[in-house]
Amino acid sequence: MLIGAWTLYFEPTSDMTIILIYAIPIVFVINLFLSIVFLFIKKYYVIFLLVNSFIAPAILYFLFGFYIYISSVRDYDSWEFSIDNVVYTIYTTPHSNNDYSLMISPEPDLSIGGDRGTTTIYFTPINGSGYFIFKKYLYGYKDMDKIKLKKKY
Repeated sequence: MLIGAWTLYFEPTSDMTIILIYAIPIVFVINLFLSIVFLFIKKYYVIFLLVNSFIAPAILYFLFGFYIYISSVRDYDSWEFSIDNVVYTIYTTPHSNNDYSLMISPEPDLSIGGDRGTTTIYFTPINGSGYFIFKKYLYGYKDMDKIKLKKKY
């Protein structure tokens, strides 16, 4: 329970994952130390604390990663569509001046930055053209009438 409270208190982001290098061994050592202390106080609890010294770091790792995933889903909007077997993904970040980026994936596990800019009512790329999303369709992208979008988050 303390690990969950600690994770909620620190609200980890993806740039904070380096802390796991230190936090996981510390959690393991603290639980191991407690099991040694309880060896002299109450031997009945030692086995539980030894098991907990392996389970607690795993829970910390899981909660840390899960919180990062939840915060990324909460902080970004994302839409996906495909043209000629090329997958396009639009990411918007409403908390940072309504910036957006368009990633192009010509093959699985390969992403190329395609476009970026700011959103107001519609997307305004750096080159001056414009396109917009309305009712699950993307209008005006690459001189196409409309493209059906799939909302990812």
